[in-house]
Amino acid sequence: MDKKEYRKNMDINKIFGTINNISILINIKDFKFWMAQKHQIESTDFKNEYFEGYKFAIETLVRTLIDGIRYEKTFEFTQSELFYRACYTGANLNKIPDDCEKTRVIKKIYSYFEKMNNATNPIDFEKQSFIFKKIIIDSLLKIYNDSIQTNNETKLTKEETLNYCSIWVTLIYLNDARKGEPFGYTISPTIYSSNKNKKTDENIILNGYKYAIQYLWSKLLKDYYEKTSIKQIHSVKNWKNELYFNNKNQKNKKAFDDYFGIINKEIIEENLKNKMERLDVSVFLWAQEPDKSALKKLMNAPQWIELTESERIDQLLLWYPVEIMEGIVFNGSSTFIPQLIGLTEIKKAYDEKVHVRRFIHPINDRDYIGNDYSYGILIDAFSNIADYSCWIIFYDCCGDYSGFGGSEHQAIEEIIEKYNDKIIIQQTIIEKNRFYENMLKKEAIRYNNSNEFITYRKKTGRDIRILRRDYEETLEKLNASKGLLVELLTYYIETENLNPENEIKWSHIFLKNEHDVWIENKNKIKICECKADAETRNIDADLKKIENKKSIVEEQYKKECNNVFWYYKEPENEMTMDRLNQLPIECKFVRSELIRMGKKKDKLDDIFKK
Repeated sequence: MDKKEYRKNMDINKIFGTINNISILINIKDFKFWMAQKHQIESTDFKNEYFEGYKFAIETLVRTLIDGIRYEKTFEFTQSELFYRACYTGANLNKIPDDCEKTRVIKKIYSYFEKMNNATNPIDFEKQSFIFKKIIIDSLLKIYNDSIQTNNETKLTKEETLNYCSIWVTLIYLNDARKGEPFGYTISPTIYSSNKNKKTDENIILNGYKYAIQYLWSKLLKDYYEKTSIKQIHSVKNWKNELYFNNKNQKNKKAFDDYFGIINKEIIEENLKNKMERLDVSVFLWAQEPDKSALKKLMNAPQWIELTESERIDQLLLWYPVEIMEGIVFNGSSTFIPQLIGLTEIKKAYDEKVHVRRFIHPINDRDYIGNDYSYGILIDAFSNIADYSCWIIFYDCCGDYSGFGGSEHQAIEEIIEKYNDKIIIQQTIIEKNRFYENMLKKEAIRYNNSNEFITYRKKTGRDIRILRRDYEETLEKLNASKGLLVELLTYYIETENLNPENEIKWSHIFLKNEHDVWIENKNKIKICECKADAETRNIDADLKKIENKKSIVEEQYKKECNNVFWYYKEPENEMTMDRLNQLPIECKFVRSELIRMGKKKDKLDDIFKK
């Protein structure tokens, strides 16, 4: 049997052994009867002192079942990369979308368990356990009854085989408490319950748990139970002996975990050795492919999950850390494109795809219509024991509304389109400064021989980035203020030259479009679009914007509409000036008009210096 087939059959042993244990243990009525018969524990005492520990035992089994499904190859449930990474990082599965069968099945199992676990008394628990058994246990057992057969090498009946698988699960996942809590409880980090915050060394948990496990062993071993030391397991006071080697008085006081070795010797080695060479052999085999239709109750339609912005970004980045690339030249297409091409060519040899992320930052500026962009590329790095992969984030590396930034954006998008079948690209819209703050929190830690260097590098690096961000924000506000000043000066100049029959408005809003200066009479309308500096503008985009406004106004007002561009002064760059002269609309300059009007402009020149 090859390794893959062996693992697949081991999954069957674990999953169905666990399911059988749950079906035994959730029969709370029989468990309470056994407690009264064997230990003279009445209903009132059970509720007050043992109920929480009993539920904890069932939760440990449910976690074991979920862990089995998480790794299973048995049912061949579909598995997404998002599910894999959530499990790897310990992210809460309840926070990820139902994008694969494993996510749906695990969520459904846990949702029904949680209702059972939240019961505050045995009566409510019994009602919820009936539903859990009908929806979850019976669905899985139907597959066991219809599709599973026993491995002939074991020379065991199907009933014996299931019992021995349950014994193996009980020993490994319920009795191993070397870490101070059951192994089965610790192996499912992606599921959180109402018992999660309770310390498992509290007497109220251990009291009920040890009786629950003793009851389960009695059902699995039947008559042989009376010949084992498990009859004394209810007398333990601790999960494990912390001071076993330091305190002689502890040597004769067994802890719960001590029974792992005792049970292994008395039951596995002395009782089962002749029947099964190893308890973990592949005792179950598929008689036929599992019919997933029997699990349709566990695979409801995907549910919408409400996430915070930070959680949404975490998922988009698959919970990997980031390294932020900043700057002007080496943070754009000149760096991004070679990186993307190189990775896609390397991964092409392994038939793998490159993960790319696009972050769209809307521009909330009256002078611009468009977006800034950040991009991310996932750099894979693995070892036998860990995943060191990290995102390279090309922060604010281009925009789609200006000359240089627009060409950078176009170059990047063209290469993404060219390699579209070799990459996995996803995107989101997020305000630029919030995205930056989010990335700082996720920045990868650099490992270096000098911890002082690491601390200094990260602290100063972040300080510089924050200063740079503050500078950019201040610069944006300054440019916006210059644009506003040009509007007011244009309004002043046009007012001084206003024909009595004309009406003038500043910052006029019409059909959600803002018009910097609006001049109107009974026959014509003039729209003035005001900008501080022509050399920093995407002139073609500005032209398109004002022409769109013109067509809307003419259609609605049924009047002739003329457009005018106003800038503070004529551009020094000859190419820019030539471009303005080629425009189909008039261009005027505030500085020239003020000189013509005999007004002082020295202080204004200082303001508009580059």
